[in-house]
Amino acid sequence: MKELPKEILERIVWKTRTVQWNESDPDEIAEILPLNGVCDDCGREIETLRTVQCRLTQSQAVKPHFKVKCSICNLYRNPDTGKFELDYKEINSRYRLVQNKKDN
Repeated sequence: MKELPKEILERIVWKTRTVQWNESDPDEIAEILPLNGVCDDCGREIETLRTVQCRLTQSQAVKPHFKVKCSICNLYRNPDTGKFELDYKEINSRYRLVQNKKDN
């Protein structure tokens, strides 16, 4: 079995053993601390684990499209620039405008 890289091992928080655990049971990971620093996409300080949520949106009013949201700044990626700079209302209105232009 391969060993974990040193930079990951330093961020692991192990669960404390209880009385019910046997010595043969493997250690369990409680959490992996996030990397300290600044988010590459939105530029904010990372305090918790960063995730990016991709959601396929389908409705009758708007053509199906993907919305990509950053968990740190809660902003959506602008499909034109690739930067996380739009909030929920702005991303929805943008796709409605694009759809209306295509319908006309």
